[in-house]
Amino acid sequence: MISRSISGFLLLAQADAVPPIPVVWAVLQTLGVMVLAFVLLTLVMSHLRYQNELKRVEAEKSGGMSADDLRLWMVERIRKTPQSLVLFRCAEVHHSTVFSLLQGEVRSTDTVMKWSDEGVMLVFDGEDALNAVRAGRRLGRLLPGDIPGRVSSVVSPAPPPLKGLLPVVDGLLADLRTGALPETGWTLPEEPGGAGVHIPEHEKPLLDEVTGVLRAERVPTAVQKILASHRRREIPVCLLLCEVDDLELYAGAEGEPVKHPVLKAAAQSLMQNCRETDLVGRMTDAGFVLVLSGGVRDCAAVAVRLLDAARQTTVEVSGEVYRYTLSAGMAGYPDHGAGPQRLLSASQQALEWAKSRGRGQLVVYDPQLRATESRAREPGESPETF
Repeated sequence: MISRSISGFLLLAQADAVPPIPVVWAVLQTLGVMVLAFVLLTLVMSHLRYQNELKRVEAEKSGGMSADDLRLWMVERIRKTPQSLVLFRCAEVHHSTVFSLLQGEVRSTDTVMKWSDEGVMLVFDGEDALNAVRAGRRLGRLLPGDIPGRVSSVVSPAPPPLKGLLPVVDGLLADLRTGALPETGWTLPEEPGGAGVHIPEHEKPLLDEVTGVLRAERVPTAVQKILASHRRREIPVCLLLCEVDDLELYAGAEGEPVKHPVLKAAAQSLMQNCRETDLVGRMTDAGFVLVLSGGVRDCAAVAVRLLDAARQTTVEVSGEVYRYTLSAGMAGYPDHGAGPQRLLSASQQALEWAKSRGRGQLVVYDPQLRATESRAREPGESPETF
């Protein structure tokens, strides 16, 4: 009796634990259809993105992107991340010249395209309107003065709307076409505050009193946060150390110090020639640190531009005109390390190598460089003799 009861219980448990075969098959079919639909949707979206990118590349070769293609391409961009758009309007005969000049001055992650008969457009990640204005002003100054044109800039909303992206893109493109900016020349309006950027009162304690960039004691925390953010997103980033060459020599004829005006001019030049999103801070008495988003090759091109701008800058103090140069060392993630201390050490070593080679030099960290190259360099006799 007991054995029959146990056998019956086991059979009942087994019957209750296993669902009917038709139900299992229906569930598997449903899951299979869902997986297949997801795979097909992914393939279609990937194909559309590929076609849009292919059209953009072909448009660059053939001479311009149509309005419809540009709208679809922009929808894909602003859906992923906020975008800054800068339009250089000029006659169609000048499109190729402007396109070539801009393409050689931007980072590889930026996009330069010929936009139909409107002009040449620069598109890059970012939602800072001031940064877009500065990009237009800086690049506009590099273009030939005999090319009449107009520069305008807009940024996409962040976060983007869940629906209605095409109207948003149409609004951005309309603002680029009709921006109330000068009709001739490449000059954009100055930033608020006249010669410099307006600094809110609550931000002033964070800034260095002499140079106006981030204070030295605030730099380590800021650098660590930026590097950590880039590592999480697996985005390359570079650390650039710049130092005014032979700062101790900058004194007037009667011993009047010129150091502070030179440092202020150097800081302003650095801020004007890099992006608003790039960190600029004071590192030492004569040095600055910059955190530049991008790979080593792109950021090295930015560093060359910064050093060239320094060579062309003059500082006038009490009727005397002074010039200065910057030496710079650079290291980047992931090429030379991941942690802030590692990158700082590598860029510091590269800076020492740069200073040993003379004034105004840039060295990108390379572990193969010999330590003997970091020998000390004798300073010049005066800040004007170079």
